[in-house]
Amino acid sequence: MHARVPRVKLESGKVKRVTAPWEGLSNGFTLLFEAFLLQLCQAMPVKQGSISKSW
Repeated sequence: MHARVPRVKLESGKVKRVTAPWEGLSNGFTLLFEAFLLQLCQAMPVKQGSISKSW
């Protein structure tokens, strides 16, 4: 999954990344999703298993 996570500039001049709402909620989800994608790639060409959108 790719997402643009906003960054904010603090009054001190430092830049801080905003925490995504899904960050750290379920580490197992990533592992299961990765396993699912590997199964898709084994069953079909990688391009067909892709779920990314081109904007």
